Amino acid sequence: MEASSVEDNEKLQDMWAGLLATASRDTDAVSPAFAETLKQLMPDEARHLQRMHANHLRGIGGSPWVRRSSLTWGIPSDESFDTYERLGLIRREYELTDSGAKPFRLEQVALRELDYRYALTDYALKFMRACQGPSQGNSQADTTAAN
Repeated sequence: MEASSVEDNEKLQDMWAGLLATASRDTDAVSPAFAETLKQLMPDEARHLQRMHANHLRGIGGSPWVRRSSLTWGIPSDESFDTYERLGLIRREYELTDSGAKPFRLEQVALRELDYRYALTDYALKFMRACQGPSQGNSQADTTAAN
């Protein structure tokens, strides 16, 4: 409650209110780590996380995947990605991309590139559900979409 009382950003205040309301109605739905996570988000990061979560629920970007191009819009810097990963809100999944050369030749193997995409974690889905408050956060849509 102390951290929420000093927050002056409206978006973060709404998230704190939702988290506190969820905690007051269902203590099992709120991890103690959620407050620490929310304290570490900047307003732009919180706003973008809400946008990613909403896109995830609508299935944009191949739920649960979030395309890198959709992450870069509206983010102040690459440090936000680091913050999301450090807080356990997103994870990277890596894959090798094809060089596109046909027919396949051994020297083309060296031209393959390591690419990655982001996925919202189960922790992020539970966190966002809790921050929405009990009336909006009880939907199973995000849990179903993640599976």
